[in-house]
Amino acid sequence: MSSGVLIKLSDLLKGDKDWLLGRLSSEFEEQGWEEQRTSQTAAWRREIEHMKGVAENLIAHDPSFADWRLLLEYEIPRRQKHPDGILLDSDIIFVIEFKLGERRAGSGERWQTEEYALDLRDFHAASREKTIIPILCLEREAAPSSSMTAGDKGIVLPVQVCGIDSLAERIILLHDGSHDPSEKLIDAELWRAAPYRPSLTIIEAAERLFAHHDVREISHSYADNLTEATSAVVEHIRESQRACEHRICFVTGVPGAGKTLTGLNAVHDPQLRSEGRPPAVFLSGNGPLVKVVKCALVRSCQDQNVPRIEAQRRVSAFIQNVHSFVRHYSANADSPATENVIVFDEAQRAWDARKMAKKHKQAMSEPELVLQIMERCAPWSVIIALVGGGQEIHEGEAGLSEWGAALSHRAIPWTVAASQEALHGGQSVAGQRLFIDGSIGNVVLREDARLHLRVSTRSWRAHRFNEWVNEVLANHPTEARGHLPASREFPVVVTRDVNTAREWLRVRSGLEPNHDVVWSPVLGRCDCAPMGSSCQLVSVRTILIMSGSYQVPMMCGPASGWRSLQQNSRCRVWSWTG
Repeated sequence: MSSGVLIKLSDLLKGDKDWLLGRLSSEFEEQGWEEQRTSQTAAWRREIEHMKGVAENLIAHDPSFADWRLLLEYEIPRRQKHPDGILLDSDIIFVIEFKLGERRAGSGERWQTEEYALDLRDFHAASREKTIIPILCLEREAAPSSSMTAGDKGIVLPVQVCGIDSLAERIILLHDGSHDPSEKLIDAELWRAAPYRPSLTIIEAAERLFAHHDVREISHSYADNLTEATSAVVEHIRESQRACEHRICFVTGVPGAGKTLTGLNAVHDPQLRSEGRPPAVFLSGNGPLVKVVKCALVRSCQDQNVPRIEAQRRVSAFIQNVHSFVRHYSANADSPATENVIVFDEAQRAWDARKMAKKHKQAMSEPELVLQIMERCAPWSVIIALVGGGQEIHEGEAGLSEWGAALSHRAIPWTVAASQEALHGGQSVAGQRLFIDGSIGNVVLREDARLHLRVSTRSWRAHRFNEWVNEVLANHPTEARGHLPASREFPVVVTRDVNTAREWLRVRSGLEPNHDVVWSPVLGRCDCAPMGSSCQLVSVRTILIMSGSYQVPMMCGPASGWRSLQQNSRCRVWSWTG
C-alpha cells in the first residue's frame, strides 16, 4: 500500500513543488476521499515550501542528512490519523505537525501532536524500539520546550514546540542529544509497510479498563439470553481454534436486544485471551454508535484515575472503524489481520461491490473482502457478524443476503453458525435470509438458537412493537394492527396532520410529559424546515405518535439516521434523515 508520499531530503531540495503537490493529491484520492478542499491544497503547498527550507539547512549542517527520508501525510495503520510529516533518522522518528497561522500552542494542538507519536509507539510494529519525538511547528516563533534529549530507546519525548524558522535548528539539537551513532539509517520503505500491531502494554491496559466496566450492567435484566449468547460466541471461537477452521457467527435479535453488548462482551471476555489467543477487535461503520460506546467506557474509568485522553486511546485499541479496517487490509494484500477474531457490528449494512468500487476502487463487496482478509489468518479465524433488520437504508448497503452470496462462492470452506432467524428470515431481520436461493457452496451450516436475542433490553414490555414497526413500514395496516400489544402502556396514534399530532400531545402531556413524535418516510422521504420556535413540516406523508420512553424500539434505522428537530420538557420531535 502506498501510504503517504516518501521522499529523500536531497530529492526534496531539488524537486519540483507542483510535482510533489500532485503526488499528495493523488494519494488523497487513493485513500477514498471523493473531494479535496482548496484550503488543504494551499496548506500542503506552504508545508512543502517550509520543508524545502528545513531540508536545505539540515543538509548544510551535515551532508549525511541528505539520505534522511521525509514521509508526508502518512496514514497510521487503522488509526485514521495523518501526521503532516514524519522524518526518519536512524534510531529517531520525528513526528512533525504544522499549525500555520498559529502564534501559540494550545493544549488541543499539543495533544494531537503527542497522540500521533503515542500511536506510532503503541500500534506501529516498526516504531516499537525507536525514540519518537513529536514536534509542533507554529508559523511564528514560540518559546523553546524544555526536554531536549532522550534516555532509553522506545520512548516518546514531550512535545517540542518551535517556530518554522527554528525547526531545522531544533531537529539538529534533538538529533545530537538523542542519536546513537551505532544505529543504521531506518529503511523507510520497510518502515512505511510495517503492519498495525498493538503492543501488549496497550492491550492489557484496555483489558483492565474494560474489566471495571461490565457492559452487561447497562442491559436490562429481562434480556434473558444475553449472557447465553456471549457464551455461545466464545464457545464457537474456541472450537474454531481447535479445529483450525474459519467460522462466522451471525448474531441476530430484535432492536435493542443487546447485539452490540454481546459483541463487546465477546471481545473483552477473559476466556478469549486465555490459551494464548490474540486480542479481538470490535468494528463498526456507525460513527455515532462508536462514539457513544467509547464515551461510556471512558467515563467508567474515572474511578481508576486514568486520564480521559489516555482512556480514549486504550478504548480505541478494541473499537475501530470497519471501513478503515477493510481498506487497510485490502490495500495490503499480503498482510494478515493482527486479530484472529473480529466483531462486525451492523453487518447487514456492509457495502456492496458498486459502493466499494466508488469509495475504494475495489471490485468486490465488503463481505467478500472481509472474508478474504480473515482467510489470511491461518490456520483459523472467527467473524462475529451482528445483524439487525431493515437498517440497510443508505445507498450501497448490501443486506444479509450479500454475506450468504459471498460465503457460497468462497473456495476456502467456512463454517456458518446462525439461528433460524438468519437462515430462514424472521421478523428481527425484516424477513431477510442469509442464503436466498439455498445455494451454500462449501459452507458448513450449524444452527444455534443461542445466537438470537429475543427480547429488547430498551423496553422489554414493548417487544411486540418491533413486528408492528416492520408491518407499518411495509404498508401492511391489517397485519400491523394484529401486532399492537393490548397494554395501554404505549398508546399509538396515527395521523397525517402535524397539527393534529401537536394537539394530541398538548392534551395528553398534562398526564404523560414525555412523548416522541416520529414521522417515517413510508411513502417518500420527509423533509423539514430549519429548527425554530415552531417546527414546520414541509412534506408529511405519515406521522407516527408514540408516548412513553424514547427508548421504545420505534426507530428502525440506526441512531445516526435520526435527527432531533425540537425538544422541550414536554415532547421530543424526531425526523428520519438517513
